[in-house]
Amino acid sequence: MSASKSDLTKAKEIESLEALLKGKLFFRIGEVAEICELKPHVIRFWETEFPILVASKSSAGQRIYKRLDIENLLLIKHLLYTERYSIEGAKKAIQDLRKEGALARFRKEVQKTLLAPQTVLVRLKQLLAEIQTSKELVFKF
Repeated sequence: MSASKSDLTKAKEIESLEALLKGKLFFRIGEVAEICELKPHVIRFWETEFPILVASKSSAGQRIYKRLDIENLLLIKHLLYTERYSIEGAKKAIQDLRKEGALARFRKEVQKTLLAPQTVLVRLKQLLAEIQTSKELVFKF
């Protein structure tokens, strides 16, 4: 079983995700959409629904997001897609987390949950590709 080129490309993209988040201060909507695996129109819609999402605008008028915005998007995505909250329910959950002072901690846990499996998957795909390459080299001789 060999890893396809698209799998390897995806693996490299995911692996560089953590480096990308650590190395940059600001992100455009396309980058955020890729990181969060959301469509840009979904992000724009959520901005109208969730007060914790506030994108700045660049001098060119493009939306600019910070790391905190990405963490908030991942939190909202988790509440809506994984926990199956309605938009109103997710708003209330975020409000409750804020009142309890647990919003930042919960955001970090969600981020770990969403990114950790991808990091493991990346490493497994890399190992699989290395094994395949090794097998091909061995059988050539």
